[in-house]
Amino acid sequence: MTIKSIAPGASADRSRRLAVGDELISVEGVHVQSVSHTELRERIVGVEGTLVTLAFKKSSGDVIEIELMRGSADFIASIHAPPPELPPLPPVVDRSSLTQSLPSSAFGVASSSAASDEVLRLRATVRQLEATNARYEEDVRLLRSSLEAQRSEFDARLRAAEEDFRRQLNDRNRSVRVF
Repeated sequence: MTIKSIAPGASADRSRRLAVGDELISVEGVHVQSVSHTELRERIVGVEGTLVTLAFKKSSGDVIEIELMRGSADFIASIHAPPPELPPLPPVVDRSSLTQSLPSSAFGVASSSAASDEVLRLRATVRQLEATNARYEEDVRLLRSSLEAQRSEFDARLRAAEEDFRRQLNDRNRSVRVF
């Protein structure tokens, strides 16, 4: 599978490491020739915001492994966009009376600027946790899919082995002569 075009603004474009003509070798460590196109597409596309590890053979012959975030160019742009400005907090009480009665450390922050920074940090943390959760859900889905495929393959092999055993047993029984 070879890259024919790269969507502007998408994760592959932002990485600046891939080019048209690079050949996909593996997805999450699974060689592309060992899976169907449908399964390959499922492994690559996944849940927006989750990461996927891909290996490519460059035109120079070098092999690179790259981790890209899944999602459309718009989604990727929204992740990298600065958070919107927060409106200033309305005054609730006279600050001077608070500072006289309580130390500023009692509120956990020294100013509304620090509170805004904390809100931005918490929002970024929530986005990261949501992306991590989505990655875990995708990993569980892929593991279940893989387990189901392995179970089906095992069942087929077991049925074939049982059938072969029955045939051999029947052949032996027919070849035994009773005197």
